[in-house]
Amino acid sequence: MTKKAIWEKRWQKKAKNLLKSTGLDFFASQAFKILDKQIDNKDRKILEIGSGTGRFCIALAQKYPEKKILGIDYTQESIALSQAGAAARKLNNVQFQKADLFHLPFKDNSFDFVFENGVIEHFTNYQEALREMKRVVKNGGKIAINVNNWYCFPKTLEKKLLGKAYPFGYEKSFKHREVAKAFKQLGLKEVEVYAYNPFNYLVRFFFFSRKLKNAAAKLFLSLERSLNRLSGNRFSKRFGYMIFGVGRK
Repeated sequence: MTKKAIWEKRWQKKAKNLLKSTGLDFFASQAFKILDKQIDNKDRKILEIGSGTGRFCIALAQKYPEKKILGIDYTQESIALSQAGAAARKLNNVQFQKADLFHLPFKDNSFDFVFENGVIEHFTNYQEALREMKRVVKNGGKIAINVNNWYCFPKTLEKKLLGKAYPFGYEKSFKHREVAKAFKQLGLKEVEVYAYNPFNYLVRFFFFSRKLKNAAAKLFLSLERSLNRLSGNRFSKRFGYMIFGVGRK
């Protein structure tokens, strides 16, 4: 199955439950909190590349009705799903369009903030996508990425064991220094790189019902706080499920 076919099938399946698929679940809420900390009052135009179900764009549009939010994706299925989710919530400050993240159809310096969530890790030429993100963000604006963490060892081991049978096809797990290096090669300033939510993998893949997931998540969050206190807050930042990287142009 091709990479595009994998995602088309995924979005078709999610379309069966519109509001749930285009809203933030427990895990997406954790990622959104990290992202939201970087949004400034001056960030009037925000772009997400690879917006998928549109849930992050929709959440931003709901929280910031004064901002203009745009999401792009390369499958028509995801665009239709996102548009339906925005329409169901009667949002008029968010749009979605089909586009190629390696050839963004926007002029230089068009957006105040550009981000992606779990997208560039599926491409071996992810640096090209980063260059496009930098190109379309304004001088003084930020770009942010959210990618799999190599130091989340259960996830890294799973991908190595499954190999080509991994359900999402190719997916790179990043080390902190790789993200920092990529950002510095772009010439970005004020670079921050850290992981978060270290027990996400265990909750997502070993607890199946919503009630069990929520109960396990609360238990693991308590354990995470304890480990962070003991390690000077280094545990989550090193072993978290995802790495968040942000830098200013």
